[in-house]
Amino acid sequence: MSAPTDDAGPDRNGSATTRELVYRFHTTFDGSFPEVPSTLGPNSYMLLCSIAQQPTKSGEPPVILDLGCGSGRLLQMLCDLGLPRENLHGVDFVPEQIARARQRLGDAAINLVCAQSQNLPFGSGSVDRIVIHMSLATMLPLERTLCEIDRVLTPDGKLAIIVDGQARPGTIDQMYAEIIYEVVADEQPDLSLHATGDKRVCDPIALTELTDRHTDLILQGEPKSFELLLKMNSRDYLSFLEGEYLWKLLSSSGRDRVRKAVMKLFEAYSNEPATIPLAMQLMVFEKRINAPKAE
Repeated sequence: MSAPTDDAGPDRNGSATTRELVYRFHTTFDGSFPEVPSTLGPNSYMLLCSIAQQPTKSGEPPVILDLGCGSGRLLQMLCDLGLPRENLHGVDFVPEQIARARQRLGDAAINLVCAQSQNLPFGSGSVDRIVIHMSLATMLPLERTLCEIDRVLTPDGKLAIIVDGQARPGTIDQMYAEIIYEVVADEQPDLSLHATGDKRVCDPIALTELTDRHTDLILQGEPKSFELLLKMNSRDYLSFLEGEYLWKLLSSSGRDRVRKAVMKLFEAYSNEPATIPLAMQLMVFEKRINAPKAE
């Protein structure tokens, strides 16, 4: 689901609010995305895996950190691709997510740690690849997270992220975003400003300026915009939406209001499955030790 854009990131109180919202949600819900095709071919997790598995310049298998690993789905895919399990690490700040990942992976060789993104339990220059799937915006304050990523990456290490993209006008994704943000703003205006985290993450220009200012990370090429192609009827789509944390902010009447509005979006499909494109972006940054920082 695409978020509105904004120039400024959350302040200190907003950071705490965002973390609390995400924490409360993930104590109960996994929150993973469906493994469905995208307009770039593989599903969104495999797009990150394709970058993470790239060998280092020495030819050795990379040491990989899945930051915000959730229930370990991406780590499981890396295992299935044949990456050495002792090279795989997962970090999440919600203990319940780490427990889900341990249950999924069932392998002591994979290092799973409950920790904050602003204080990573890894030595400087010890990780070759860091991947983040749809959670960087909530790793606040963002500047501190980026500095930690920069610290633990090796020279020529890579950061690959998937974040929200700009939904095409008239798509169900775009229309649903308008509905949910309107209802959240009506019911909890103080929370609506912080519900999606730091919106600069979804703006390649703003994110590049941040990395220039605070890190030695350089954007590789152009961001790749793509869509995740859900195919659902109204009932399945509502079930999918009920598993995301904005929904949990609403009262019963607010949820009913959203349900009715979503049902109207599907009237033209007579309860048949509709293709629902979810707009996303893939960005890859590479660390260069001698990269000049902006003044």
